[in-house]
Amino acid sequence: MLLTTVSSDGLTLLSLLTHWTSVPTVIRSSWKASDSNPCSWFGVQCDHTHNVISINLTRLGISGQLGHEIGNLYHLQTLVLLGNSFSGTIPSSIGNCSKLEHLELSFNHFRGEIPESCLKAWESTVA
Repeated sequence: MLLTTVSSDGLTLLSLLTHWTSVPTVIRSSWKASDSNPCSWFGVQCDHTHNVISINLTRLGISGQLGHEIGNLYHLQTLVLLGNSFSGTIPSSIGNCSKLEHLELSFNHFRGEIPESCLKAWESTVA
C-alpha cells in the first residue's frame, strides 16, 4: 500500500473545502487528499518549489464561506473567486498572504469591509 503525504498548501486547500456548501464536480474530482501535489489540482498554480501561488475559481457556482485557512497560503499571489456565491465576511487571516497582488472577489455575497489586516499587509506593496 502506497501512502502519500499532501503538502501543507494542499492540506490548506482541502480545509477550505470544508467551508463550502456547494462544490462543483471539477473541483471535487481534482482536489483529493490522495494526490500529494496540489499543483495539478483544478484552478491551482504553483511556483517551482510547489508552493501555491495562484487560485482561480471563476464562475464555478461555489457557495459557502472563505475559510480562515486562506491565510496559511503564505506564497499566494493571485486569488480569483469572481462570480460564485461566497458569503460571510472576508477572513482577516488573508492579511497573512503578504505576497498577494491580485484579489478578485466581485460578484459574490461577501458582507462587511476588507479587513484592516489586509490593508496593512498590502500597504507596503503599493508604491
